[in-house]
Order: sequence, then structure tokens, then C-alpha cells
Amino acid sequence: MPTTTPNKFCIVASLDSGPFSKKDTMHKKLVYAVGGLDKNQPPPYRSAKAFVSDFGSESLTWEELPPMSSPKLIHFGIVSPSDGKLYAYGDAQKEEVQVHHVQHRTKVQYVAEGDIFDPASRSWTSCPPPCCYNVSSVRVHDYAFDKEQNKLVVFINSDYVLSFDLTTLVWRTNLHRVRLTPQSYGAVSSSVVVGDTLYKYHLGQLYALDKTSPSPSFELVPGLTKKVDSYMRSTECVYKSYLSYLGKGKFALVWGGPSFRARSNRDAVFIYCLTFWVGVCNRTNQRHVLIDQRQEYFADGPFLHDCMAL
Repeated sequence: MPTTTPNKFCIVASLDSGPFSKKDTMHKKLVYAVGGLDKNQPPPYRSAKAFVSDFGSESLTWEELPPMSSPKLIHFGIVSPSDGKLYAYGDAQKEEVQVHHVQHRTKVQYVAEGDIFDPASRSWTSCPPPCCYNVSSVRVHDYAFDKEQNKLVVFINSDYVLSFDLTTLVWRTNLHRVRLTPQSYGAVSSSVVVGDTLYKYHLGQLYALDKTSPSPSFELVPGLTKKVDSYMRSTECVYKSYLSYLGKGKFALVWGGPSFRARSNRDAVFIYCLTFWVGVCNRTNQRHVLIDQRQEYFADGPFLHDCMAL
């Protein structure tokens, strides 16, 4: 959260005792941090811990909540605006099975599980796991929240697109299989839903998918690729970029650079934010990106772990 000092972030609520690689989500002024990796746990080092902080209070501290039903490396955590419940999904465990006819080789199988936290009763209940036909190992690679329909759009194994209704707790598995590029499997991406369109930032490019189409497919939205490639190469983008929708056709792409040692002898990192609009070109009747500006911020910490649009 920015301070009054320009282009500088400060720590407003430290969670030093919690796991890392956890997932954060916000509802109104409550910020939840759930799951993650914990080196104090046995392999595969998953954590069942959950925390909440009220960013509307004067004393910004983290309160530890009851643990989830099982340890998870959380891939997405969403708070439903309709009931205020937290829905958390992730890899609960990794199972290694021997690959036939290959000596000393194992194949990792991921087990995706979900939990629902009710703030009224302060308790967790199990949630139906995502299912995908003809796929033995299920892993969530990306997701987007459709606020209007109170549904999650989830990417399983990179290119299987499923939807989950937070009202009925039912997975829809009859969506089309969508693959962006032959190299898409395992690649890091970030998605948002705006009306009937799903936008996906993937490998330096922005794609759009019409959810109402009988045969949905991703179409490239031009105007972003060269700028992003130039910016990220100059800033040495690390791991993942985060796509957010700010409203009125405006988006933000946030990423972090490599960490370094600050003068205070603490780890620090530069955080970059590129804002842009997506509109329809009158001549071609196709979507196009219009770049707004790029800003950079300085923050304490070794890396950018997660970000949210308020």
C-alpha cells in the first residue's frame, strides 16, 4: 500500500510468522491470506494456515483463523460478494507414481481440493473438487472471477476451461478446450472477466474470449506485445505478471523486478505497473490496446508475491 512518499511502498501489516507463497484476496476491507508453503511442515511442505486483517482498522495486525481441512498450495482464493464466504482452492498434495517401462522415473499427480470459510461461524467446509474428463492429474494454472454471475472461470492444466458457480457449488465441465499456443502448458498467465469477455495475459500477449460464443476461442488483442516485451526486458521481470481491471475500459499489468540489497541492508524490490485501455477500433471493428503509462515503485521484501485491485 503506497505511503505519502511518492513511488514508495511501506509495510502496513507484517505476516512474518505465516507461510510463504500463500494466496491473498480482499473483500470490502478484509484481506485474507491462506495456504502456501511452510518449511516447518513435512513434504510436500503445504500449509493449512489462514489469516485475516482488517485494513479499515487503526491497528493493522493479522489474526490467525482456524486452519483449513487440509494443507494446500493455494491457486486462488475468492470472497463471494453475495455471502462474504471465502472459497480457496489449491494443490492439497502431490502424488508420485512410477512411470511404466522407465527406470527411476516418476510422474507427479496433483490433487486439487477446495475449502469454504464462513466468517459468521468461523469454520471451514469442504468444496467440490474440479473435475476434467480424460485427465488423470488436475492442476489449476489460472483463474478469473466473474462478479456479475458469481462464478469462477478456471484453467485446468493450462488449456481446459471450466466454470464454478459459487451459488450452487457446481462445476461446469462441458466448456470447450482452449489452447493459446503450443507452448502454453505450464506457462504463467493472469486473467480477468469484464462483462461477457474473458481477458487473459499470457507470454507477453493479451487475449480476449467471448464467453457467450457457442465455440469460444481466444483472439489476440494487438497493441501491447512490443511495449510489454520492451518494458519487461529492461526491468528484468521475475516470474509472474498480474492483470487487473480498474474500470471504464482501463487495465493494469503489475510485475516485479529482481530483488537487491538496499542501503538499510534489507531485501528490496522494484514493482512496475503498466496501465492501458482496451477499446474497439472503428476501422477494423476489433479490440486494440492503447497504452496509458508505466510507473515504478520501491518496496521492502525479496519479491512480489501477489497483488489485488481494490
